[in-house]
Amino acid sequence: HDAIRSWITLEELTTFAWNFRFKELAGDVWTNDDPWWNGRKPRKVAFHCDELHRKKRCPRGVMEWFDEHSGEERQFLSWKFLLRKVHRITEKSEIRYDRVAPSWRGVQVQNFPGELILRTSNWGWVMHSTWVVYTSFPLPIKGDDEGEISDQVLHSKLLPWQWQGADEYNRTLESESSSSDESVNDLGIDA
Repeated sequence: HDAIRSWITLEELTTFAWNFRFKELAGDVWTNDDPWWNGRKPRKVAFHCDELHRKKRCPRGVMEWFDEHSGEERQFLSWKFLLRKVHRITEKSEIRYDRVAPSWRGVQVQNFPGELILRTSNWGWVMHSTWVVYTSFPLPIKGDDEGEISDQVLHSKLLPWQWQGADEYNRTLESESSSSDESVNDLGIDA
């Protein structure tokens, strides 16, 4: 039964050493700098949560993001669980809400689009948004069979709220850049 559980506990989130890569949909600006896309080991991510935030209804904390092999400086970003109801459809097509508490099905880092949490066939975890992938297990080398964590497969599992989050994020960036006198257009040319 635990192999099909689709929510993650705070302890699981904060215990694993996560692997991180961008999806192709993020664009060249992000994939060109991504170690995984360049045939190296992926960046590592660790989610931290202090005791004060562990006791809150919606825990949050700091995510540590780093490339073990490049010597680049570690980055620290805020994260929080997204509150979403976990539901299943019965044989009679009725929607039933699982009464599992907590039902953590998504994580949001900073103001980026939220990541949906899924269970994989190897009992591992994958979190993904429109632009990124995190895994609780080693990522296959780029070009090897990525199976259920390929961009194509994960793309088919994106939910409407994730696309809405990406649209909102892009609109926020557009409004910030249009309000700036020194804005740069999509081609990187000063406006």
